[in-house]
Amino acid sequence: MTSDAPWDPYDPVFKAQEQAAEYKAKISAVVRNGDKDDGANNFDIEASHSGHSEEHVCGHSEKKASTIDNSLARGEDPMLRVFPEPAELLPEDELAERLITSVNVSGGDWYGDGLHGYTDELLYPGLTLERQVSELSTKERRNVLTKETLAQRWGIGLNTAHRTLTATTQRGIRTIIHPSEWRVPTSRPYLDYLVLRNKKMYTDTLFANVKSRNQNHCAQLWTDGLGYTLFYPLTSKKQAATTVCKMVQDMNAIPEIIVSDGAPEERFGDFKKEVGRIQAKRHLSEPYSPWQNRAEAEIGEVKKGIKRLMNKKNSPKRLWDWCGILVAAIRRLTAHDFPALNGLSPQENIHARTPDISPYSQFGWYEPVWYIDKSEGVEPRRKLGMWIGVAEDVGGPLTWWILPESCIAKP
Repeated sequence: MTSDAPWDPYDPVFKAQEQAAEYKAKISAVVRNGDKDDGANNFDIEASHSGHSEEHVCGHSEKKASTIDNSLARGEDPMLRVFPEPAELLPEDELAERLITSVNVSGGDWYGDGLHGYTDELLYPGLTLERQVSELSTKERRNVLTKETLAQRWGIGLNTAHRTLTATTQRGIRTIIHPSEWRVPTSRPYLDYLVLRNKKMYTDTLFANVKSRNQNHCAQLWTDGLGYTLFYPLTSKKQAATTVCKMVQDMNAIPEIIVSDGAPEERFGDFKKEVGRIQAKRHLSEPYSPWQNRAEAEIGEVKKGIKRLMNKKNSPKRLWDWCGILVAAIRRLTAHDFPALNGLSPQENIHARTPDISPYSQFGWYEPVWYIDKSEGVEPRRKLGMWIGVAEDVGGPLTWWILPESCIAKP
């Protein structure tokens, strides 16, 4: 990578040269230790090279060293003949330089030179040039809250800080690369509510053939596929984005994944912005695959419940939106035989507390009830009305919606 000289690190010639160099070093060590009469290192060098045995190594170190060099240069040594015919030995500097070019650089080398940075002026002659970085950009945002920082701020150990970062989320921390005077936005819904990990909520739009008394043409339905159903009547399907915030408020939590189909009002525009505001993941079902969105099947169950109650009581069709809200609530409070619920109601499965069904079981759909009307005169009058549901966002727990003779619902 750093030399223009041809280099093949797998050439067998280099292996032979390295072995020859090692052998030469061993012979030199024998010559240097030739004065010792230990019988181990003293052997007949001359006999092995020229066929004469009357001269020995002892007392002739310098002469024998020169003889070994000449023999190695001529290639007469029998030990060298086991290798391929070597070319001329490379100088040590050139051999070292070529060996360096075959070094594998580790992934932690930030400069790519295998060194400690751009410190060699011979390899990097342009070090004197001044460089200036005018802009930084990255696609991956690292968390600025490290275990070292958390350990210092909280006064805990590094292991405890690491476990804390793993067991918690830090989605509200801002990462500011450049100095900034911007005001940090304070609207963070994902910090106000609990995020349900691996929890999916499915959504789709239910359309009605009759315009309701409240001028509603459709409704947005949310469900977890296990009976927890939320029903929001709408005057237009373009208002589907407004139900995202309502769903979070009613669940008192944020699902990690929101599944919808490819309808434009559930894929683009305000709906996409609202889902991004709560930082939930979006998943789209495939075309012509309604089984991937469990809201499709839940809409069928809610429609059957609306028809059953309205036909049973012979109630006006223009009350379908009130009846849909009641049917969805009944499905949330009913202990279905789904194995995933373990005998619990969908309401308890989400909110982790046993629900009370008193407000919904006191009366039935479109059942006649007496109510006190305080709006007429000083003395209140008792009047007859029709029960159409529970007023969850008005008054106390036992507050209901009553449809009077004027057909204007009153709590």
